[in-house]
Formats: sequence, C-alpha cells, structure tokens
Amino acid sequence: MMRLIVTSVAAILGLAGAAAGNGDFPFARSVERLDLSTADAGARFQQIVEGVAKTPLVYLDWQFAGFLGNEVFGSLAGDSAGDDAEGVACDALAQDGAPGPLTGRPNAENNHLLLGMDLPIPGDDPFDTAACEFFNGAPSGQGLRIRGFFYVADIKTATADQYWLRPVSVDAASIPQDFLKPAE
Repeated sequence: MMRLIVTSVAAILGLAGAAAGNGDFPFARSVERLDLSTADAGARFQQIVEGVAKTPLVYLDWQFAGFLGNEVFGSLAGDSAGDDAEGVACDALAQDGAPGPLTGRPNAENNHLLLGMDLPIPGDDPFDTAACEFFNGAPSGQGLRIRGFFYVADIKTATADQYWLRPVSVDAASIPQDFLKPAE
C-alpha cells in the first residue's frame, strides 16, 4: 500500500513537472481594454465574458474605463453618486480592496447572462489585484484594472447563464516567463 501511494505521488509530481517543462500551462488569457460608458460596451463586455466562459481556468487582465456605468461594477461606488462616485470607488479599492462579490449583467440588454466575481483583495495573492489605474482616454483619467488567475464556474439557471469568477492561487514557478507580459 505504501509503495502504491509513493508511486502515485511520484506520478503526480512527474506530470506537474512535465507540464511545466513542455510549456503546458492550464490557464487561458483574457487581456481586454474597454470603455464601459460607450454605446456598444455592453454587447462587447458580453462577448468578453462568453469568451472567458469557454475555459475553466483563465488569467484576466481587464481594464475598464467608465466602469461604474456597468451593473457588474456599479456597487463599487457604494452610496456615492455623480461625478465623485468613481473617485470614491477608487479610493475604497485602494484602502480596503474589493468589497466582496460583484454581480450583475455585463450587457444591460441581455437578462439571460449574469456575471459574478469574487474580486481579490490586494495583498492576498501577488497576482490578484483590483485597483484603479491610469486609463488614457477616460474622462477621469483612470479606470478599473482587474488582474489575476480565476476559476470560471458555469452556473446554469432556468432562465440564464451565470458565470462566476473565483480567484485561485498559482505557484509563481509554474507560470511561463512570457505569460504575464502585456499584450501588444
């Protein structure tokens, strides 16, 4: 019995090592930059979410200007309204990290697609962040940037598809060197 356990552990470690050596990394990448305040942004965000839903493991590097205009991120401003709401949301992210799960429709015109995100709190994992950063072209000059490794849970309901993004920790040594480089 002990030999079987040792052999199984060795086989598992061998597969993990072979995967890293062959460049097989189980995460897809989704690098997107979108102004959510534009007229077609909801439809485009829906396409992005549907693309991410095709794989259970994904690395996100999403940048959104006008993020409070989308239902998924609207709760980041809390009770704030008006021109200062984005500043309040960014300050809260900088101080406290994400305020828990975010949910909503990526496209306000489609009631049959829902997105939920457990946003990471900065400091919990070196690869997971949700913060406001400079966004060239945004009216306020800043936007929401979400980066990290996520598990995509596909939760079907009677009337909608719901995708829930949950952050996962990844060993830094297993990430290919060029994986985290920005898209050109």
